[in-house]
Amino acid sequence: MNSEIDLIFGPSFSRVAKKNGVIYTSCDGDQYGALIHLIVEIQSWGFELVMAGNIKGFLDRYANPTTIIPEADKRNLDYKMCTAYTDGTKLNIEMALLSNALDLTTIVPGMHGPKAKQVHEALHHFDFDLLWNNKKPLVDYILGADPGGGVFVIGHCDNPYQRGMLSYYKMGEGPYYVFYRPYHLCHIEAIASSIHAISESQPLMQPDFGFQTNVYAYAKRDIREGELLDGIGGYCCYGLIENCTDNFLSPGLPICLADQVTLKRDVAKDHKIFMSDVLYEPNRPDFSLYAKGLEYSNQRGI
Repeated sequence: MNSEIDLIFGPSFSRVAKKNGVIYTSCDGDQYGALIHLIVEIQSWGFELVMAGNIKGFLDRYANPTTIIPEADKRNLDYKMCTAYTDGTKLNIEMALLSNALDLTTIVPGMHGPKAKQVHEALHHFDFDLLWNNKKPLVDYILGADPGGGVFVIGHCDNPYQRGMLSYYKMGEGPYYVFYRPYHLCHIEAIASSIHAISESQPLMQPDFGFQTNVYAYAKRDIREGELLDGIGGYCCYGLIENCTDNFLSPGLPICLADQVTLKRDVAKDHKIFMSDVLYEPNRPDFSLYAKGLEYSNQRGI
């Protein structure tokens, strides 16, 4: 039920579960759970998946546990948790979870996230002929659109008869189509994934493709050599999703590990923090477990 733990340790936990004959599963109820249901549905109808999309209401990369106090108090939320929602880190983690489960990719670090008023505008903000030219499904989001709290997927269908019928059904001319769900219900939906794992021995989703993507730490402000980073939802860093294939030569510091580690050099605001930029103990339990997950991904050629 913790998406941050699910992302950084999921490949390790999934391997342990398989060895012991039990089910490892992500939890339903958050945006990535709503998306997996939509994706399964449109694929069962014969559509090709083009994009899995989140609908983000508000984004402030530089929010911190002090500036967020009025909003967090209004919503009865923990300050660091509310900060992680507002600075986009949680959004990026959720889309990385989906990417690692379904072999999806991000177009650019952090995704594009164009502003929109309504979900169907996604068709106008992305050039799918260009972005999807290798048929590799994508993750991204739109900002400020209705329905707030919803998710969307873009499906592709180029069959002339089906396109004619979809036009009749008021779905547009195609070949790209928007499907959306206007809500996710968190704790109300969460229990179903546990019941399904027990009764059907099936996960809602799990990181079957290892670390296709990860979420790396970027500086919220100019941070100095010797500073101690304070993790997700803190004063120092926000997280952006990136494709792991782009990080082999110079790996970034995962945002999920960017806590209680010390900077070895100055890092300017909005610049990426690399593993080589921090002092950390490789045998620390979180770093050790993450390394096992990376090893598992590499063994599978992922």
